[in-house]
Amino acid sequence: MRYCADTWFFIQLANGHPKALEIWKEIKDGKGRLAVSTVVIAETIKQLLRKNLQKDLESLSNAFGTSEKITVVDVTNEIANEAGKFSYSQDMPIIDGIIQATAISMNYPNILTNDEHYKPAERQKLIKRVFW
Repeated sequence: MRYCADTWFFIQLANGHPKALEIWKEIKDGKGRLAVSTVVIAETIKQLLRKNLQKDLESLSNAFGTSEKITVVDVTNEIANEAGKFSYSQDMPIIDGIIQATAISMNYPNILTNDEHYKPAERQKLIKRVFW
């Protein structure tokens, strides 16, 4: 399965949530793929440092740099344009707009999140939220 990660996923992973661990294993074993926006990396670093989880941060940083199953996606002009439109039309924070635009542009439609801001796009079948 092709996933796009919201920061929520990495927080769940750091907390050892079984479903997050299962998806992470699926990705590491090559049965799944993960797209991660650079803004999600920045937000994850902030959250993990805030929670004093440097060990988890180091592990994730290594995975981002070495795994062929994880694609780190820069915010391009196209993604930024779409993110602004999503943020406006769906009344969502710009970071969520960037994540949604990244998921759609990369064709990684399964967003690992429990965020309600994605519901309009989910109803339009542009993305699917994967949460537990």
